[in-house]
Amino acid sequence: MIPFVNNWNDFGGMDQYVRWRDISTPPDQTWYHDSFYTDPVIKGWYKDWIAHVLNRQNTITGVRYKDDPTVMTWELGNEPRCLSAGAYPRSPDCTTETLTRWADELTTYVKGIDRNHLVSVGDEGFYCKPGGEHWTENCGEGVDSEALTRLKNVDVMSFHLYPDHWGTTVEWGRDWIASHFATARRLGKPAMLGEFGLRDKSVRNPSYKRWLDTTFWSGGAGALYWILSGKQDDGTLYPDFDGFTVYCPSPVCTTIGNFRKQMRTGLPLPFPPVADDDLAVTEFETPSRCRQRPTTSLTGARSCRARSTSTRPQPAARRRSQSQAGRSRPPTTARSRSRRPPGSRARRPPRMSSGTSSSAAPTRRP
Repeated sequence: MIPFVNNWNDFGGMDQYVRWRDISTPPDQTWYHDSFYTDPVIKGWYKDWIAHVLNRQNTITGVRYKDDPTVMTWELGNEPRCLSAGAYPRSPDCTTETLTRWADELTTYVKGIDRNHLVSVGDEGFYCKPGGEHWTENCGEGVDSEALTRLKNVDVMSFHLYPDHWGTTVEWGRDWIASHFATARRLGKPAMLGEFGLRDKSVRNPSYKRWLDTTFWSGGAGALYWILSGKQDDGTLYPDFDGFTVYCPSPVCTTIGNFRKQMRTGLPLPFPPVADDDLAVTEFETPSRCRQRPTTSLTGARSCRARSTSTRPQPAARRRSQSQAGRSRPPTTARSRSRRPPGSRARRPPRMSSGTSSSAAPTRRP
């Protein structure tokens, strides 16, 4: 999935187009962030950029980007809204209609050049509901996810999930995910959870597991987490600038990999236990002892806690797998009791925490 521009200031973003327009006009003319969506000159510049990208030929493969099967989806922008974090404010005239008209014009333009790829708006999935109480559903950001998805040349509904930024909870996120997949199904189009993230590493992995389970059982087209980072040219890890970075190998990477396998098969496959705490370490050769009543985390996931006695640190996931391998009987399967996600049509087995597996006969998802 490749966005053509960013709503935010990274790499210039939409405000850079407005800045170029600003310096080319009289000083007394006022410009806004949402001028990007309405000014004919700016839209012309943006279309030129889109055409340049789509028609560019890969210097290694010789394939033009518009013909390259490596690309799945083009996004008009990353998280377009009426406002940004730059120098240009929102105008009083920017509404959901502003972005919807822009998206209609630009998706039509993209399809006129490239009929081979899917096109999405790249928005965060905000609703525009009459009487909506929360800011993500009261039209306030200028985004109407349903209206954008209905557009003829929009192939995929886009939505994101960031409880840290949005003042919500992990459980709220499950409803948010299920709601969007249900809406997309009603509109006859697929939906993609294009970004999701959670900063608290002590509950990140079981939370991701719950969100990915909801995606799977809601019949979602897929989910992409923010952000996977690796090593830089000098061998050091790419810094965790925003607190969402995931490095591999790690419990989170294992959970995401398990989700990938389920999506490929369409079956709720059984997997070995995965550590709940992405940062937890325990001392080497520590036996795993589960209390009579498994503990319950803030996210509702149930897990066992280990007692440590020696001095050498070791990742919790490795410790558990080694200690459990020597047992004469398998560990007790822990399950969390969670209600069925809204909009899910398929009967499903009880929801499992990130550290559980199921021996029940597989049931294919919708």
